[in-house]
Amino acid sequence: MHSRLVLFPVTTSTVQYDIFPVFDKNGIQVVFQRVLRKGNATSTGPAQTTAISTALPNSNTTQSAAPDVKPKQNWRDLPMLDLSNPAKLTSFVPMDPQPSPGSTLDPGVVATSLALIQGGEWDPWANGHFCIDLTHDEFIQSKQLGAHWATKSNSAHNGKGSVQSSTIDSGKETNKKCLGVITCASESCNLVFRPQVAPGNFQKQPQNLCSCREKAKLEHHPCESRSYPIHYGQIGNNISTLKYCYINGSPHNHSHIPDVACTTAAEDKQFKAAYES
Repeated sequence: MHSRLVLFPVTTSTVQYDIFPVFDKNGIQVVFQRVLRKGNATSTGPAQTTAISTALPNSNTTQSAAPDVKPKQNWRDLPMLDLSNPAKLTSFVPMDPQPSPGSTLDPGVVATSLALIQGGEWDPWANGHFCIDLTHDEFIQSKQLGAHWATKSNSAHNGKGSVQSSTIDSGKETNKKCLGVITCASESCNLVFRPQVAPGNFQKQPQNLCSCREKAKLEHHPCESRSYPIHYGQIGNNISTLKYCYINGSPHNHSHIPDVACTTAAEDKQFKAAYES
């Protein structure tokens, strides 16, 4: 394993950490290492986050006088990683008035919309009890509501249901169960691992040893949070008429996890803005 320092600061309510991604010999990020920030261990007031930035590999740290040289990217504008445990709930404003329940799956869920979620964007770390309805254009622009949690997906109702159903209850429903998080059994190690989604790998993963100095065992911490994407309302073969209902279940009982598989639409905008600044 080779550690490479990048950006990621993290804040909890009482303690501040710096987060260092750990890469294998092929340059693939495998875990995050939480390191207690000096001078903050006894902090009792609101934590103040300070972004850190180090030169990335092959970056030129020498300032050039040439007027046409593109300025160094403003990496401080990139999103910060928050490893609060448990993870913070998604912040949103409920719709007012609340619409009539469109599904019997979870009739007590609070309805909101993309515009009413904090930032006006889909939250890839969706956490907490809420639901949203989307058009096909909104679904595509949100990159199909991609999530950063490690989840296992199953078709509900034995695969029954149709995207051409006029009701949500009879639509094509997917059950996405969170796989929780993998941590090191050593109290002196704060490594956090993403559960492997493939069933065979997931079952073997806790049998491995941590990459820390103690070489301690890995522990799986399960999570019962589930989400339910439902596709319905398509007219004929016209996919642009497809409608979507997304129901987010109980809160996750753990922190965010490393090795996200993709970026979201909101993150794409943030990275582009940081690169072009």
